[in-house]
Amino acid sequence: MLVGESSFGNSDVRAAIAGHVSEWRGIDASPHQIIVTAGSIDAIEICLRSLVAKGDVIGLENPGYLPVRQLADAQGLVRTYLEVDENGARLPARGTAPKLAVLTPSHQYPLGGAMSPNRRLDFLAWAQKNEAWIIEDNYDSEFRYAGRPIPAMAGFDRLNRAIYVGSFSKVFSNSLRLGYVVAPEALLAHIRLTWTRFGLKASYMPQQALADFMKSGGFCRHLRRVRRVYDERRKFVSARLRHDFAEFGTFTDHQAGMQVLFHLNDGLEDKDISVPANDMGIAAQPLSRFSVAGSEHNGLVLGFCGYAEEEMEPALAKLKACLMSARDRP
Repeated sequence: MLVGESSFGNSDVRAAIAGHVSEWRGIDASPHQIIVTAGSIDAIEICLRSLVAKGDVIGLENPGYLPVRQLADAQGLVRTYLEVDENGARLPARGTAPKLAVLTPSHQYPLGGAMSPNRRLDFLAWAQKNEAWIIEDNYDSEFRYAGRPIPAMAGFDRLNRAIYVGSFSKVFSNSLRLGYVVAPEALLAHIRLTWTRFGLKASYMPQQALADFMKSGGFCRHLRRVRRVYDERRKFVSARLRHDFAEFGTFTDHQAGMQVLFHLNDGLEDKDISVPANDMGIAAQPLSRFSVAGSEHNGLVLGFCGYAEEEMEPALAKLKACLMSARDRP
């Protein structure tokens, strides 16, 4: 056993996670490379504290997940942005020299879509050439509704320059607050130092129960059941958007994730619609909120997993009314 290894979490759950990422994501890792965390954001925070220092440059996707930006600011890091196109995040621009990049390659948040194989290989080559790191955040990678799960970058990379971050919060509940890091061997000593300075936040109480659930096969059965339910809800929302909302914008069904992105037509501003929609109890987040100031991102991020069809039906009717009001406003 490595010094301090037991601090990284329950040994049984770490072994179960190693088996899970091997089967589902193609990552060959030993249990001692697994660090149990209090969710994916805690996992990313541990990685940032272990790999970069105040004043270092890191690459973040634009648009991207806001809590990661907040972590970067809290640690005094310098953000450079990786614009997202149809192939995923673009490589860092020349002259920016980030020490690491935080990516969501299997299902980009909030745009959706997966990073192309060639772009993944380009990022791994960039990391190798520049001695940089990639934090691969796959917080909802289990929710892919067509085909097999996309192999992780960390699997292609054999955990050389890529660090894999996952979470159980989306599979079960945010209140569970359990996630994990799959770290390269070379980083374990750095992470142990981070643990010594800051400690780990993950509760030990639910870890053995989760390990037993995973070993029994209950976890896989639960995933299959939840995916069926969420897939039906995704199909319902997609059909409604396609049939009743075509006059207001467009969307792409990526058959993955827990939300859809509805791109608004010119003349409609996402913030003008999200405010009255939220006042009516409809969770429609403006895409511009996830974008750097000056970016031309305009749309609505619509979650669907937490609602039955009978709940979504009146909500979509209210959202359409908001869109009509915004379009017809003088």
